[in-house]
Amino acid sequence: MSQPHPKRISPFETIRRQDEQGEDYWLARDLMPLLGYQKWQDFNETIERAIEDCKKSDRNVEDNFTRSRKNPATSGGRPGIDYRLTRYACRLVVMAARTQDAIAAHARTYFSDQVEAAEQMDAQLVAIEELIQVARMRADTRDRLAASYDHLEAVAHAMGMSRPAHYARLHNEGDVGMFGMSKEELAQRHGVDPQPGKKKVNMNDHLATPLMGGIILRNAIAGADISQMDHPTNPDMWDASHAAGREIRDLLLKHGIKPEDVPPETHISEARRLASGQLPLLPPDPDPPASDALNEEKAENET
Repeated sequence: MSQPHPKRISPFETIRRQDEQGEDYWLARDLMPLLGYQKWQDFNETIERAIEDCKKSDRNVEDNFTRSRKNPATSGGRPGIDYRLTRYACRLVVMAARTQDAIAAHARTYFSDQVEAAEQMDAQLVAIEELIQVARMRADTRDRLAASYDHLEAVAHAMGMSRPAHYARLHNEGDVGMFGMSKEELAQRHGVDPQPGKKKVNMNDHLATPLMGGIILRNAIAGADISQMDHPTNPDMWDASHAAGREIRDLLLKHGIKPEDVPPETHISEARRLASGQLPLLPPDPDPPASDALNEEKAENET
């Protein structure tokens, strides 16, 4: 029974370095012999062609090709020029190289895979950051929504309202004015079920951020109108809340938004978890990089 071949490491992987920030890089003088160059002068011409290609691609040359001078190990020698190269710079160098043998083909595959993997990771990080920012905005808006209800109740209380049932109707009138229905009916409309252990749905925890912003403005308008009333009755204050809701509804309809048709979001607890950085783990890549597959195929062919 044949033994499995140990996985071979790319020679370009063995010269990969990492700085204090965890960024990968390669040194040109480490790369030079692997691409079949014997003289620095010849390889430097290849690097210069790669730098020109970098300029044409509108990439920052200094970010990808960092030039340096190093003193030789033996005393009395001239300082040697070297370059710190990013993945992208290495790919450009390999593409600009004159060598066309198997190792050059492997180099092109290896660094193309490196660049592609890095770009995919960058795209994932950007997407994750956008998710976090959206979640933070929604969680913050939900907190401000709760505060707006408290403020409206405080204004109504100062005008004589006192019973919890009256405050509940105050908010419900605003909902009916804005959505054309109560929050309970809105939950039924969208098929939103209560959280585990809860008997009722708190639809505020499922509203999209723009709708929460509309309610915050609605409560502010209602509070301002009520505070200017002279000895209002409860029905007067309920009417003010309904009118404020209707005003927000008209504004949204003017811009093509029907409030009751805006799809609900996941429960606010999910947004709070995302906002705090609790993210689901990314699934592993089921397909190995092409350079690794090339190494394995080469190992099989050599036996």
